[in-house]
Amino acid sequence: MVNGALAVFAGVLGSLLTLLVTSNLQVPVVIEDFAKPVEVPDDDQIALAQRQVLFDEKQTDTHSADDEFIHEELKAATEERSQLAQALAQLTAQIESLESDFINSRAMEALEDTESEQSQESDLSEIEDNDNFGPSQSGQDRIDTLVAAGIAVESAQALQAQQDQFQLARLELFDQAEREGWIDSEQFSDRLDQLNEQRPDLRNELGDEAYDRYLFEAGRSNRVVVGSIIPGSAAELAGLEPGDMVISYADQRVFSTGDLQSATREGVRGESVPMNLERQGQPLFVEIPRGPMGVTLVQEQQNPS
Repeated sequence: MVNGALAVFAGVLGSLLTLLVTSNLQVPVVIEDFAKPVEVPDDDQIALAQRQVLFDEKQTDTHSADDEFIHEELKAATEERSQLAQALAQLTAQIESLESDFINSRAMEALEDTESEQSQESDLSEIEDNDNFGPSQSGQDRIDTLVAAGIAVESAQALQAQQDQFQLARLELFDQAEREGWIDSEQFSDRLDQLNEQRPDLRNELGDEAYDRYLFEAGRSNRVVVGSIIPGSAAELAGLEPGDMVISYADQRVFSTGDLQSATREGVRGESVPMNLERQGQPLFVEIPRGPMGVTLVQEQQNPS
């Protein structure tokens, strides 16, 4: 009987345990099913979401700042380009003005050259005027001056005609070279040298005495005087003094500083050549080596008669 009671009790207890275990296994399932729709994120997820929002906002602000910076840089570059364009326009205008002034200046120089009747070059006090008719006189005045110097009328007219032809040819050469753009070229220099070889040499045509009278009648200088002397120079060693009038050098009459300086450059440098001077109205003869004399020269006018 006891054994039967124990068996009944064990069966009931087993049924209760089975029911209890089954109930415990089903509770989490029920709770899980109800929790799914209302799942709440943890703190890490919330913080991560907040950081993402802040990052997105910062990126948006950064892009906006970059766009504004680029816009300002483009605006500044545009203004700078405008300023450079204005400066370039001003420089271009200045260059055009300078070019115009240069062209006008060259034209005036060429005009003065063509109107001048002699080519003047300055070397200390050198004036190359020993073979021209004088720039200050008209054609008829020159003829009258030649006649006053003792030249026959017909000869004076012929000499003036030669000078007029030379001047016209010179004018044509300057005009052609300026128009065609080769006035600064070697071609122009060669053409001018060839033309100057054909220049009427009034001194050779008249002779020294008549030429001396012509210079005086024309109101031009016909004497060269020593102005000053460099210590230790050839002139000082030869005994020249300031105020000495040079009559001839190496047996060539001297009427201008150009005459004297040309003569010193001829012949053999250092060779002894004679000089005829006039000191205080008295003739003086010296020997001097050919070459630079070491003096300054002035020109004067003196009546040759």
